[in-house]
Amino acid sequence: MLQLLLVLHVLGAIAVFGPISALTLIARDAGRDPQHRPFAAAITDAIQRRVVIPGAIVQGITGLGLIVALSADLMALTYRWLVGGIVLYVLAVGYAIVVQAPAAAKLVRLTADDLPASVPSDGASRQGAPADPNPEITATARMVDRGGMFLASLIVVIVMLMVAKPGL
Repeated sequence: MLQLLLVLHVLGAIAVFGPISALTLIARDAGRDPQHRPFAAAITDAIQRRVVIPGAIVQGITGLGLIVALSADLMALTYRWLVGGIVLYVLAVGYAIVVQAPAAAKLVRLTADDLPASVPSDGASRQGAPADPNPEITATARMVDRGGMFLASLIVVIVMLMVAKPGL
């Protein structure tokens, strides 16, 4: 049972957090081509709501299963790294649900009807720099970007703790 839980936990981490690595590229390209901003916002929101948040919750369940299967005493000094990882995990999931998801949903709403007038109606890309979106779109997009960087940093630290199991 322990091996099965471990495999599910590791594969789950790959399946859940792998797709978010593409979000930076999506955001960069959307910033270059205004006609793609609504789609970029929508796909980012969909990945977060349909893959990352539910998957992160499943990760917590498989992680708890591993703790039980190992009979891990979280009060023992040998599991300090795990306690740190759990605290960061709870922080990440909480932030994703309470801050990041609403900001991403707001960005979807803001960009849905805000296709810049300078984008040709035939859908062809225009030459030169993209038109500046309204200031609220820019501010919300920056908030989503910063939140994504924060969450990615937490994930990296959590993975480092789970792999290295340092003595802290």
